[in-house]
Amino acid sequence: MSRLKEKIPELLIHGSANAAVQWLVDAGGLPRSAATQLTEYLQTGIITLGVMPTRDSTVMKRFFDEVGDIHIGTHSPFGSRLNRGWELALCKGFISYLTSNCRQPSTKTVVYFH
Repeated sequence: MSRLKEKIPELLIHGSANAAVQWLVDAGGLPRSAATQLTEYLQTGIITLGVMPTRDSTVMKRFFDEVGDIHIGTHSPFGSRLNRGWELALCKGFISYLTSNCRQPSTKTVVYFH
């Protein structure tokens, strides 16, 4: 999965979406429709985050909800076990800046806390 997350952005940046779709069909054995859908999904993530989270690059973002509470999200490909550990460590470090306790559970790809 991490190789895919490194190869697709490379193809999208230096090639085209068609090159990424073709690579997924050839190297991944995906049907063209699935390769197109996956490429569009990953391309949206790159546009939104500015980079594709990989083993070498993790994305951290700070945002505010409707009532003004601050939230921090970390996008990583390491899975829920490591994300939960990161969540607890980061929560302890940022607790003085946060408006409430860390209580939102992490997912396999994103750490959220507030």
